[in-house]
Amino acid sequence: MNIKRLYSTDIQLYSMVTNIVPAVAIVGDVDGNGIVNGADLGILLAVWGPITCGSVYDLTGDCMVDGFDLATLLSNWG
Repeated sequence: MNIKRLYSTDIQLYSMVTNIVPAVAIVGDVDGNGIVNGADLGILLAVWGPITCGSVYDLTGDCMVDGFDLATLLSNWG
C-alpha cells in the first residue's frame, strides 16, 4: 500500500525587504488629500488673518494667512 504524505515537516524560511517612501507634502494642500484645490482655498480664506505660528495654514511661516499664502497655494494648484 502506497500512502501519500499530505504535509511536510520541512521548515521554510523567508525574508522580505521593503522600502517605505513617505509621500511628499504639497505646499498648499491644507486638508491633506494630496491635491491643492478649491477645498484648500476655502479653508485658507476661512482662517485669513493672524494665526498661531507654525500652523499648517501659514504656508509662508510669517504667522499670518495673507496674500503671500494665497499666492503660494495658487502656485501649487491642481
